[in-house]
Amino acid sequence: MRVFLDANVLFTAAHNLQGKAVFVIELGAAGHFSLFTSNAAREEAERNKDAIIFQAAVACHATHFLTGDLHHFGPFMNQPDVTCSIIVQTVAEFLAAVFIAQWRSHMAYFKSYDRISSLFAGQLKLEDHLQAFGIETLRNIRPEASSRSVNTVPNRTHDPNSRVMSWQ
Repeated sequence: MRVFLDANVLFTAAHNLQGKAVFVIELGAAGHFSLFTSNAAREEAERNKDAIIFQAAVACHATHFLTGDLHHFGPFMNQPDVTCSIIVQTVAEFLAAVFIAQWRSHMAYFKSYDRISSLFAGQLKLEDHLQAFGIETLRNIRPEASSRSVNTVPNRTHDPNSRVMSWQ
């Protein structure tokens, strides 16, 4: 995945080192997906440059655009058909989609995965974010989804001799 971070996600990460935005940046830095932003995103705190910032996401072929700016981007959340096939999400929505698919595809490998998943679900407040989706939509989440939707996640491999998942 190619994830573009909006200015307020960067701002939030800088001011809350224990938050979800930092967690996304750490996952990106660890190679789980590619992170992008722009100089305009940095400058957005001073001026409104939402259109320029979104154009930067399009230019880098982002699959996801993470933002907390619900005022400007709220109407476009999870509607890739109207946002150049880019999935616009909050950090929490992005993490929820990634971890649900991760859980569904790997729960058979780890006996304690349900406990870990429960901890993540509580920390991310998944119930709040999942209420917008119907039960059929949630049942159909598949990690191997090839379409660009809210459920798109990176390919992963599992070494049966290891307790570590490798994201590619």
